Amino acid sequence: MSDNRLPGLVLLSVLAVPGWAAAGLYNAAEMDEGPYPVEYYDQSMNRGFKVARVKFRDLALSQVAMDELLKKPGTQDSPFRQRYQLLQDLHPEGAANLTPLQKLSTSEYLIRRGAPRQAFELLSPFARLERPPGDNFLILCNLATACQQMAEREKDRAAIAEKYREAIEYQSDALRLWPRDWENLNPAQQTMLKNMLWTPDLQYPRFRQAEEYFLKLLRARLVEAHKGPIAPDGLDPLFVDKDGKAIQYVGDNGSFAPGRLAAAEKARLPDGSIDKALSIVQQLVIWLPFDSRLYRQLGELYNVRGRLPDLRAAELIFDDLDQNMLDKKRRVKDDDIAKERCRAFQSFKFPEDTERTLPQNIVDDEGKVAKLNKPSDYKPVDWRTIGVSFGFGLAVALFAQWQIREIRRRRQRTT
Repeated sequence: MSDNRLPGLVLLSVLAVPGWAAAGLYNAAEMDEGPYPVEYYDQSMNRGFKVARVKFRDLALSQVAMDELLKKPGTQDSPFRQRYQLLQDLHPEGAANLTPLQKLSTSEYLIRRGAPRQAFELLSPFARLERPPGDNFLILCNLATACQQMAEREKDRAAIAEKYREAIEYQSDALRLWPRDWENLNPAQQTMLKNMLWTPDLQYPRFRQAEEYFLKLLRARLVEAHKGPIAPDGLDPLFVDKDGKAIQYVGDNGSFAPGRLAAAEKARLPDGSIDKALSIVQQLVIWLPFDSRLYRQLGELYNVRGRLPDLRAAELIFDDLDQNMLDKKRRVKDDDIAKERCRAFQSFKFPEDTERTLPQNIVDDEGKVAKLNKPSDYKPVDWRTIGVSFGFGLAVALFAQWQIREIRRRRQRTT
């Protein structure tokens, strides 16, 4: 076997492994982690949505950037990022012989690694077909994301608008081919999604709903490309009422406050549910982990959810935005709003940290911190008691085992 054929064969063998979709950027060779945890971050366990977002965000880091980070004590390069970089580097060798599903997966690797134009060139031949192979609407979704990413890299308004128009066209076609209900899929589509480990009641509705909101985002940003910002707070108008008025994350007095959301504003959320809106924006953030505006909308939703861990999450997100930790090349347009949020949290008095794990809203109807009374059925974990009980049980088990051995020895002596 010649050396120049090896990379392509390696790429094909990796892409043959079935997996889930990777949250809007679909990849049949990678296992998805969704649905993502609602909790933003659990420091003691190093888990939560923050960990998932950083994992996907870091995929775009170049080896030079990673080498710079590795100079810091305790920093490690993740195997996840290394795999994406490897498959990006192998892409030219094996691309010609890939199946449509393998090209879908390869495009996700490329987009995640910051090469949307390569992904577009790989998938665009399918867009010229009346229907993608096997009615594969996921190919069109990845094409839409590739166009959106290319638009974000353009500087000329006309070029930005053109790429957003392409993205909207692909996204609209994808949703046209993507039935709302699993039962309406054709056999080829059902087989494809089952091989990607999708289930009718979890991945299928979650991803499709996220795609609908991604289309809203694309349309809003196309308008922006022509007319400039369309929302006073700089956020994408994802959640709007029947009159098209977007949600404002403010209290009844029209101003921002930790843990507060006016009832009229909450009604603009899907089914009036903060949790549903949070799930949708989480999915979009995993799609676009560098997008500052989506990240801030996530912070706004954590804030109005109102529990102590959520307020801490919002505080952290607004501080990230204020410190410009997302992208040093592109400052968020709403810096002043992020600073305002930070100042509000600086003057906000949080309850004691020992109460952080209690699933209670901590802001009362007057916007003041409510006293956290532990519910009657809430009992803190007594690790000392657990340890003593475990040790005692272990001692009893060892003693019983020793007794059984002694009885057997005595019986053997008497026979």
